[in-house]
This record gives sequence, structure tokens and C-alpha cells, in this order.
Amino acid sequence: YESGQSLDRISGGSNTQPEKWPWLVSIQNESGRHMCHGSLISPRLVLSAAHCDGIKNGMPGRHGPPRKIVIGNLRRSLKNHTVEGDVHANIVAQINAPGYYRMYDQRGLSEIRSDIAIFKLDREVNNFQPICLPTIIDPTPGEGTECMLIGLGMDDGVNQSHPETLQEANVTISGGGCS
Repeated sequence: YESGQSLDRISGGSNTQPEKWPWLVSIQNESGRHMCHGSLISPRLVLSAAHCDGIKNGMPGRHGPPRKIVIGNLRRSLKNHTVEGDVHANIVAQINAPGYYRMYDQRGLSEIRSDIAIFKLDREVNNFQPICLPTIIDPTPGEGTECMLIGLGMDDGVNQSHPETLQEANVTISGGGCS
């Protein structure tokens, strides 16, 4: 978004089950703190946002960089706990999209572009389905297309609280964004 503009957020949603989204991973720092979600695109690669690098206002954040992914543990309070069935892998590299750029002003993040990264894992993740990505011939979803969003982001835009369990929400693409 551009400096001076508001950043529209999608909030709300309802509880969902992690099994419904087998490609979804939690990207965590060394202590097990959830930082971002990502999607398995192959047995050793996770697609996510480049800003999930642990940098805050241009400086290393207090929680450190992303170090591992966890599949299955998608509840906020379960960090550092082992849950039967969880799969863990270490992140060995982050490759940002060409043109990745973010700028800060006195209020914080003011602009971000090409916010895409691939996280390379130290081993293959077996028995998990990668996300279904469109092919080059698939059309870009247009206005009126229904989409499903999933995550642990803010559950309302006022109190900036975060839900305990994984959320899902249906949205429709409109001319001005999502509605």
C-alpha cells in the first residue's frame, strides 16, 4: 500500500480444522512463536510473504528470524508443545521475489512491494499435499469470484485481538478488492 493510505484488513471468520487445509504451515521462530502462515508448494518449499523475515521497522525484531515450519500445530497457544501428528522441518533459506521492497516512516511500515518469498526446508515433508496452484493458462480470478481465506490474523479490526484457533472466511472479489 502507499504511504498515507489505510491498509484494508479482512477480519472475522469462523473456526476451522487444520485437516481441511493440508498444505498450510505455521512459520515459527526458534522459540516456537508463530510468525506467519505459508503453503507447501513442493515437499521442500513453502510459499509465504517476504515480510515474514523477522525484521521490524527496518531492524531485526525481538523474536528473531523464521527458523522452522510446523504442520498440524495451528493453534496459537500450542507453541513449544509437541502434538502427536505434527511435522517439523527447519528453514535453511529464504528467497525473496525480485523487486521485494519495503519502506518505513516514523509510523512504521509505509510501503511494501513484491511481498512474496520461498522458504527452503532442510528435508522433504512426506505425506502432505501441496497447495493447488493455478497453471499459466488459468485466468486470474475476476470480480464476483468467491475465495476462502484462512489464518490466525486479527479477528476484529478494532481490538486487534488474535483468535486461538485457525479461522476461515469466505470473501468475494469486488472491483475495489475483497468484500
